[in-house]
Amino acid sequence: MLLREPSALQITLLPNEITTVKPCDAKAMRAAIIWLLENPESAMVQARRGYESVARRYDFDHYIEMVAKRLEAF
Repeated sequence: MLLREPSALQITLLPNEITTVKPCDAKAMRAAIIWLLENPESAMVQARRGYESVARRYDFDHYIEMVAKRLEAF
């Protein structure tokens, strides 16, 4: 779960990869937590998708390739 705050993270995830709530919205946070607890299979699928998405886009190999390309550009 992630607060919908622009400065919270520079990671972009799709709706099926994360549950978001507005900052300081206790009712929305409560509803999201209850939904995740009442739907453990869906929550697990969402968690798996989010993990795979972050691992695929933000692993060390990604950063090594990015740095190498920038160094080659010099």
